[in-house]
Amino acid sequence: LSDESGSQDLALERLAWWREELIACIAGDPRHPVFVALGSVITQHGLDSAPFHHLLDAFQQDQRVSRYATWDELLGYCRGSADPVGRLVLQLAGSSMDQEQLKMSDAVCTGLQLANHWQDVRRDILERDRIYIPHDMTDQPDFESRLVQTATNGHAPDREFLEIYRGVM
Repeated sequence: LSDESGSQDLALERLAWWREELIACIAGDPRHPVFVALGSVITQHGLDSAPFHHLLDAFQQDQRVSRYATWDELLGYCRGSADPVGRLVLQLAGSSMDQEQLKMSDAVCTGLQLANHWQDVRRDILERDRIYIPHDMTDQPDFESRLVQTATNGHAPDREFLEIYRGVM
């Protein structure tokens, strides 16, 4: 619906449509086959709709934001893109979901999201023009240009940058 749409406008249009379908599903009037199936799962397990909306918010953010200035901004993105998945899994498992359990789930999901971003650095830069390494993680003024060069080459342009990159990771 989004990253493979071919354009930001089309992606945002499709995500808006998907949100309308989600809202209809939550209201008990699912239309799309995915939401017909999801509707029964939501009802059966008493799932909260907020995590689904948070995920759609994150997908929309991916279309609008391609760089993060700070670690806190990136963690904020993860709160919408990853943590809702863990919360849905806890709900599906019938977990009590106390604050400590939610905190641990969020930490695991955020960690997995960050690992995913950092293993996909090359693809994200070259195919989506996105960098999920916040600017405040390095004081190297040409870090982004050297990272793009590394992704393009398939290897670090020089040993100095390789060490800088490893330090950031």
